Amino acid sequence: MDSSDVEKRGRFLLWRSATNECCSLLKLACKINRSVKTQSYETPLREGQPTFEEFRKGKSNYVAGMLHASHMLEYEELYHSNFPTLVECYLIKDYCMMLMSVFFCQMLNIGYGHNGIASKNTKEFVNTHFNEIVKTSFSNEADRAEFIKLKDTLLAARDTMIGHADAKSFDIQHGAGLTSLKMPIISVKDIDPEVAYKLMKGFEKGLSEYSEEVLRIFEASKV
Repeated sequence: MDSSDVEKRGRFLLWRSATNECCSLLKLACKINRSVKTQSYETPLREGQPTFEEFRKGKSNYVAGMLHASHMLEYEELYHSNFPTLVECYLIKDYCMMLMSVFFCQMLNIGYGHNGIASKNTKEFVNTHFNEIVKTSFSNEADRAEFIKLKDTLLAARDTMIGHADAKSFDIQHGAGLTSLKMPIISVKDIDPEVAYKLMKGFEKGLSEYSEEVLRIFEASKV
């Protein structure tokens, strides 16, 4: 195997590492989602501590069926917990999704190489291999289209609001004494962690199979 083949192996290894990180983060996001749905994040109340529902009903701006973030923050400030609270569970999930976009885009954005170890992640390298890996990963056209949609969302999120700050994407509004803007999480808010995890696992398997086959062909051609 010559140096160019070794470098391809090194770059594919980096792609596989990035995909593995994505799967780990999505798995954690799914677990947090289930914890919220089953309320298993809750810890036993201390003596004299009201439930959150009792606490918020005592607030002057309480409205049945409406959850105020200020109520949650005030409750958590007064009654600390050693375990993640509801708000913190949402934060953990959100940060998992944002960090996942960064790892995923390691495969799509330009990356320096290491001579004799790993090739550069050039547009040419990505264009040559990425879509072929998607085809290998998903035989079903609907799954393939869903993965491409996920890829486009993650790339846009990373390039405009998470890895960079594209001002237009934040929709900054200047008003009289008040300035508002969208937060980075909005860029990945519509991604379902359960669906994304299933797709990413499929891509992970396809990437492994494709990279091994490409390198097998390279090695065979040298014989």
